Amino acid sequence: MGIINMKLMKTLSAGVAAVAITTAFTTVVAPTPAMAQATTGAIRGVVTNANGQPVSGARVTITDVTTGATTSTTTGSGGTYSARGLSVSGRYTVRVDTDSYADQVISDVTLTIGDTVNVPFVLSGTASSDEIVVTATRSTVGQVAAGPSAVFSASDLATLPVLNRDIKDVIRLDPRITIDESFERGIRCVGSNERFNSLTVDGVRQNDDFGLNNNGYPTQRLPFPFDVADQVAVEIAPIDVEYGGFTGCNVNVVTKTGSNEFHGRGFLDYSLADLNGDSIEGNPVSKPETDEKSYGAVITGPIIPDRLFFTAAYEKFKGSDTFFTGPAGSSFANTVDEVTQADIDQVTQIMNSVYNFDPGSVLSSAAVKDRRIYGKLVGYINDNHRLELAYQNTKGDNVVPQNTSTSFGELSLSSNWYRRSEDLKAYSGRLFSDWSDNFSTEIRVSHTDRVTGQNSLNGSDFAQFEIDTMGGGTLFVGPDTFRHANELANKVWNLKFKGEYVVEDHLIKFGYERDRLNTFNLFVPFSEGQVSFDSIADLQAQMPSSIFYTNAPSNMEDDGAATFKRTLNTIYLQDDWRVSPTVTVTGGFRFDFIKMKDQPTFNQTVVDRFGIPNNSTFDNLSLIQPRFGVNWDATESLNVTFGVGRFSGGDPTVWLSNSFSNTGLSVGSAFSNDPMVLAGFDGVNLPAELLADNTAAALAGTGAVNLVDPQYEMSSIWRFTLGAKQYADLSGIGLGEDWLFGADVLYTIQENPNIWKNLDMGVIGTAPDGRPIYNSQFGYGNGGALMLTNSDATPKTLVLSGYFNKSWDVGRFHSTIYAGYAYTDAEDVNPATSSTAASNFENVAAIDYNNPIVSRSNYGVKHNFTARWDVGYEFFRDLETRLSIFGQLNSGKYFSYTFDTNGGSDAIAGGANLFGDSDDSERRSLIYVPTGMNDPLVDFSALSQQQVDDLLAYLDESGLSEYAGGIAPRNGFKSDWWGKIDLRFEQQLPGLRDGDKLRLILDIDNFTNLLNDEWGVYREVTFGGSGHNAAIIESQLSADGTQFEFTDVNLSAADQDIITNVSTWRINFGVRYDF
Repeated sequence: MGIINMKLMKTLSAGVAAVAITTAFTTVVAPTPAMAQATTGAIRGVVTNANGQPVSGARVTITDVTTGATTSTTTGSGGTYSARGLSVSGRYTVRVDTDSYADQVISDVTLTIGDTVNVPFVLSGTASSDEIVVTATRSTVGQVAAGPSAVFSASDLATLPVLNRDIKDVIRLDPRITIDESFERGIRCVGSNERFNSLTVDGVRQNDDFGLNNNGYPTQRLPFPFDVADQVAVEIAPIDVEYGGFTGCNVNVVTKTGSNEFHGRGFLDYSLADLNGDSIEGNPVSKPETDEKSYGAVITGPIIPDRLFFTAAYEKFKGSDTFFTGPAGSSFANTVDEVTQADIDQVTQIMNSVYNFDPGSVLSSAAVKDRRIYGKLVGYINDNHRLELAYQNTKGDNVVPQNTSTSFGELSLSSNWYRRSEDLKAYSGRLFSDWSDNFSTEIRVSHTDRVTGQNSLNGSDFAQFEIDTMGGGTLFVGPDTFRHANELANKVWNLKFKGEYVVEDHLIKFGYERDRLNTFNLFVPFSEGQVSFDSIADLQAQMPSSIFYTNAPSNMEDDGAATFKRTLNTIYLQDDWRVSPTVTVTGGFRFDFIKMKDQPTFNQTVVDRFGIPNNSTFDNLSLIQPRFGVNWDATESLNVTFGVGRFSGGDPTVWLSNSFSNTGLSVGSAFSNDPMVLAGFDGVNLPAELLADNTAAALAGTGAVNLVDPQYEMSSIWRFTLGAKQYADLSGIGLGEDWLFGADVLYTIQENPNIWKNLDMGVIGTAPDGRPIYNSQFGYGNGGALMLTNSDATPKTLVLSGYFNKSWDVGRFHSTIYAGYAYTDAEDVNPATSSTAASNFENVAAIDYNNPIVSRSNYGVKHNFTARWDVGYEFFRDLETRLSIFGQLNSGKYFSYTFDTNGGSDAIAGGANLFGDSDDSERRSLIYVPTGMNDPLVDFSALSQQQVDDLLAYLDESGLSEYAGGIAPRNGFKSDWWGKIDLRFEQQLPGLRDGDKLRLILDIDNFTNLLNDEWGVYREVTFGGSGHNAAIIESQLSADGTQFEFTDVNLSAADQDIITNVSTWRINFGVRYDF
């Protein structure tokens, strides 16, 4: 039979719509299927004749030409067909065969994660006519996609500037996503923190369940070898009910799958320490002290052709973490002016000679490493059943400084730092089955084992010393208090069953998932003691001013460990209805419910004091999450989508763990500032009086308490989406055709936001500006009695985004241009981003500590512009010379102006912490803004006239005067804008075999700073002990409580620190061998 080749325009898979980020943004505005665990794609369509009548009984064969795997089905009475559970790594041919019309084939169909490709057929001719072959194009196939999302292809991952070998360097192209360059490169989606995202690899959930990492990963770096990723999808508001476990975004990774040919890549990346920027705005900065290198390989291929295939990948990283803060007068980019090198030298000598302890030094760098392994087998049992088995192992570490802040005059030596490590193992098995033309299933079983290490650099068997200096600063030595006893191990078992059944124009989906988490958590902070010294002389004399101590009743740390199990169950049901050839409607619901038998030890004292039991858990928590979406192909070139759905996620298990570890009985607490008790303390042997007091407090049930409100409900969000994408022909003005324009609106309403209340704090008065003044009722002190509960407030988020994309292929010339913009106005009540109740309670600026209000989110970036330009030319046939440029420009982080009450955690109204907060978060009280010198609520008499003049001038300059006579809002102010350009230059050379390629790569991070050291400089009011706060006014209350007595002004607290490692350029050399 003859073949007629018809090459249509506007190629979807291999051309315009799939180049660069276009692939990512072909789904940027639509809503239907995909999910946190969805790793496959689907093909569906309608077969009609030339008169538009459906053709029933047509045989449809879908073949993956890379593996030879086939799926066969027959059209129903409405002419519809569907094939599900298809690998997104494949390249498909769809053939329709009938006895009445000419056979027709559409080739080169490709899939993206979780999406359904619509491949319609219009048959003509007779059975004896030539077979018609059509190459898949946007005209012949179309995406039925999930709402606001972005999908990045293997080509995107290979060609964009990726200096960190991290998918973050690719997904940042979506303007609704920002990477927090100053804080471990966390992924911030539509104004939320990375804790509320989800990461899945081949369907296996790999989240940072305990929130100990700020990078959004369960590991210190990317948890899998970078080159094993085949596609990466970022889903923000997917309507499909399979999606769950997040309220930020879901980052969904599918790895490469083997085919009948061997393919692979070997790589080496090398970054020389000398090829890093060494100055910012004319001032010298430290370079890394060691070179960095990454090397590894990925290979895929057949074990048994057409039946069994493998994927194997390995990656190793060796390098160093670089640090940029040091004492006054040092060469570090940022200096703590209140601590001098002479202070450090004196303290070091004392610690070694008097305490026999090495306090360390101020490090400029520390060696780190990382190793990642991934393996996968894919076996076709027969044409109807496919089995996938995968294994993953990642080990890595980094070094984390503690207690260092230029704003607060705090500096720590390396003994106060710790090495954070992760060992992650993941195993999974999946079985995809087609039981008939209409019914298919997916079964998955996975297990994840994760061990977290947090080891102080000089050991943890010593107290933390906090030493006041003559300059008004504080120097920290010894293991930080949160590393005194800190071990964590999680084991997760996950089971999934999903069924899909086709009934004419309806695709019915149903499923069940079970996620079982087993946790061991040893977390007993302060168990070696938190020791304060008023001076270096007191350190020499072994005369602390105070010691705070907590431990198990036995004074043995291991007895404070907590273990528990939690099971999250999910059932879901959905109908995906093809109403017409141009309209698809999706509707369904997802039901999450938690079961657990373990409970914290009951403490009657808590009930007697607060009337609330401390042993409530998440048992029987549940949430129904309805979803509805419409996808309308208004014209051949215009797609419009709408969706609404409820989502819940950001696993709060760590907050539940707080309740198991802090029952009031599990640990006690003790405090002393009695010189007779503390004299002669050697840093190791705590006074017997403190040990006895700790035991007595635990036995009495008066130790620190964390609890869950018995009325606690799952926090959730409602997301509403409206979007459109338009292909446009601009050839009339000389710009060519196939321009893609897109825009979408995302509106979010949060219900039952998480907040923490300190039950120990009772209102005892009112401050001059009307806010409450608290006092401790039962003397819980630093630990407090902190309850996880919900706020009645409903924070809202609005995101407006748009983009355009265009590619050109003219002979040997290839080019792509993309630009995007997002406006984000995000609110929250409490950012809820810490792993401990105390930190969640205190790390947020507030007016009323126990009743926080809706404010601008810590994590929203109001304006974000991103752009990409690729240009390539084949000077030699099939060997491209390519330049890829990525640019971004965004407004700065939000911050708050707060009081500095100059220390203290005594919760005594009018004392050091003037509003009576029971924890040492004295710098989080939002400031009262005076109306001027004659403000009746402020006494300026303790300030000099110059200080008053400077303060009043600053109120005008900063915009604070807008709130004169009232309280400045939380996150009402922004750090500076920041922008940079990264670039990659690549030259392809012939390999050893025909078709192989050697790629030589030069990456430049922050090319703008290389051009001029005043460009690309990142500044922000950094995260201190209680959030992104500028504590500019020290104050106390007057004796009669009617006035604020301003005692000092520190306007430099609002100075923005330069984040050096982000602000300097860096060059990386790379070699790739592709075969």
